[in-house]
Amino acid sequence: CYLSGGSCAIIGGEPCQPVAAYETCTTADECGPYANCVHFADGTPFCGRRCTTAVDCPPPPTGYETLVPACNTAATSPACYLVCSGPGTCPTGHVCFRYASGTYGYCA
Repeated sequence: CYLSGGSCAIIGGEPCQPVAAYETCTTADECGPYANCVHFADGTPFCGRRCTTAVDCPPPPTGYETLVPACNTAATSPACYLVCSGPGTCPTGHVCFRYASGTYGYCA
């Protein structure tokens, strides 16, 4: 169970985590038992669910359904992130990173 803000119930003896997948974070404690607080060198830290393939990744937040979840399998600790298509397409607090080639790539 993940809720953005506010309090929530205890589930299986563990409190529901306050930060949803892909939302900004400062520590892994904010991200729940299956995610880490990750960031790319150029962006804001966010809760990235641990993964082995994109199938493991949660859907994008409400209002950002056009973003595509992906798994960064090249990382030492693979985590989910959101693929974006341009400015203004990422959740609040993030920007769509642009590669040197000029194409857009991921929310950071």
